[in-house]
Amino acid sequence: MREAPMDQAASLRRLFGAASLRVLPIVGSAQLTEWFARTLAAERRVVVLDHSGAEMAQAFGRPTRFDLATMLWGDRRFEDVAARVHDRLSIVPARAGLDQYLEYARQHGIGSDSLFGGFLQLSRPAEWLVMHTRSLPLAAELLGDAGEVVLVVEDDVEAVKNAYARIKEAVEREPGLQVRVVVKALGEARARVVHERIAATTERFLGLNPQFGLALPKVLRPGTQLGARLKAALGNWQLAEFEAAPAAAPATQSQTVAA
Repeated sequence: MREAPMDQAASLRRLFGAASLRVLPIVGSAQLTEWFARTLAAERRVVVLDHSGAEMAQAFGRPTRFDLATMLWGDRRFEDVAARVHDRLSIVPARAGLDQYLEYARQHGIGSDSLFGGFLQLSRPAEWLVMHTRSLPLAAELLGDAGEVVLVVEDDVEAVKNAYARIKEAVEREPGLQVRVVVKALGEARARVVHERIAATTERFLGLNPQFGLALPKVLRPGTQLGARLKAALGNWQLAEFEAAPAAAPATQSQTVAA
C-alpha cells in the first residue's frame, strides 16, 4: 500500500522503526542524481536505479555487468547485479529492467508497489531509492500519483518549450503526474523566472502546476554546502513512500529482487 509522505501512517512508521522506502526519481541530470545519492548515503542505505544504463556506473567509477531485468526474472541476486560504492550505497543498471517491468505491469494490471517494496526485502533493506532516467513518461508511469518526479531543466532559449513538451507527453501517460522543477541557472532569481514560465505554460494548456524545487549552478561543485542545500530541499518535496510487499501476497516477477 502506498502512503503519502507526510500522512499519519508514515509518521507512525518512523516513530516505531517500521520499514519503508522513499523514492526520488530524477529526470535529466546524472550529475544531480549522483550528488543526491552521495548526500543521502552519508546517513542512509541508498540504491541507485540507473535507467540510462551506464551513466551512474561511470559517475561512481564502478563497473557493472548485469541489469535489473535479471533480478526481476530470478536469474540473478541483488548481490550479483548491484555495484557497491560503499557500505550504504549501491548502483543497479535498470534500462531493460524498468522497461520490462512497466510492460509486465500494464499486461497484468499491477502497480509499482511490488517493485519498490522488493528493495525493502533485501537482507539490508534500502531506505532510499534514487532513480536516474532521461524519460519523464517512464518516471511518471512508475510513480503514478504516489509522489513527485523531479525534472531538471537548463536555462536556455528552449527551456520552456522543451519542458512543456516533456510534461505533456508524461501527462498523457499518467494524468496524476506531480512535477518538481529544478533549474540550473545563474542565480535563484533567474531560476525562478524560468520555473514561472514553465508553470504558466503547463497550467494554461495542461492544467498542471509544477512546483519549484531548487536553483542550482550550471556546474555542480561537491561539498558540504551543496549537500546541505540538497537535504534542505528534500524536506519540502512530496516524495513517494512505499512499504514492504505483504509476505502473503502472490508472487510476481518483481519479488525476486529480494532473493
